[in-house]
Amino acid sequence: GSPADETACEIAVAKAANNGDTVVISSEFSQANTVVIVGLGDAKAKWRCLVSGGKVAEVTSMTNEGAL
Repeated sequence: GSPADETACEIAVAKAANNGDTVVISSEFSQANTVVIVGLGDAKAKWRCLVSGGKVAEVTSMTNEGAL
């Protein structure tokens, strides 16, 4: 993915989680949306971000799926 897409995802994850401690773990470009995996906090909890052209389509936590 592009640096702009990765930055957009880091910002979106930071806002969603109310935690600015983010790092890009991986980024995989595709024609539809780039998938960026962002690590959050000390534990680098994984968040999945779909982004295209710097516009974030979706942000999802990949930890504790299904936990209430």
